[in-house]
Amino acid sequence: MSAELIIPSDETLDAFATVHRRSVAAANGFDEILDRTKPELAAAARRLHDMHRRHAAELADALVRAGRKPDAAGGFMSTVHRTIVMAWDLVSDVDSDMLPRIKSGERAMAEVFEDAIRETPEPEPSAILERMRGEILREAARL
Repeated sequence: MSAELIIPSDETLDAFATVHRRSVAAANGFDEILDRTKPELAAAARRLHDMHRRHAAELADALVRAGRKPDAAGGFMSTVHRTIVMAWDLVSDVDSDMLPRIKSGERAMAEVFEDAIRETPEPEPSAILERMRGEILREAARL
């Protein structure tokens, strides 16, 4: 007997699409940071970049399996994140002085995941989002 195929609800797929788009945008912002950063920030920026890329890849895979097309560019927030980093670089160095802003951004990202968790009625997809949210909060605490 085969396992029953569980098709996620539209609410779940919409929540996954939102956090996917924001994860791509965050990783794209960290691409900009990594291009401009001083060595003191590079390790933390790399960890956060890689985490957001992993999240985006896992979420994209789930969306594709459900017949959705993920936003590979990260939407408007990609532009916002990149612009913030470029503006910061114009007035200061991209160094450890950015840590409070990065930490605040990661907390905001955790809130995006929290909203998505509330919008996800199925327990398995919700657990995936909860795991990712926990990873974001742990990384933010390391900053």
